[in-house]
Amino acid sequence: MSRENKEETLLKLYNLYYNELFNYGYRVAQNEDITRDCIQDLFLQMFKRASFNDIRDPKPYLIKSLRFIIIDVLKKNKKLLLTPNEPNWLLSAEDI
Repeated sequence: MSRENKEETLLKLYNLYYNELFNYGYRVAQNEDITRDCIQDLFLQMFKRASFNDIRDPKPYLIKSLRFIIIDVLKKNKKLLLTPNEPNWLLSAEDI
C-alpha cells in the first residue's frame, strides 16, 4: 500500500469513526485529553503498519485497539503516582 493510499484510508477511517472512538474512549479513560491522545496514538500505530489487508472489519479492530492503548496509558499513569513509602497506595488525581 502506498503512503498516499494509506493516508487516504486512515483519514476516511478517522472521519468515519472518530466520534464513536472518542465516546468509547472517554467512558474507559474518564479523561478527554487522554482519550484524544490515545486516538492519535492509535492512528499513528495504524500508519506504521505495513498494510491493513488483515483487518476485515475496522470498527471492532479500532475499538479494541483503543481500549488496549488507554489501559496501557492508565497503568503507566498509576505507576507514576505511587508514593515511595507506600508502594501499594495509588493516588488519584483528586488526592494530589
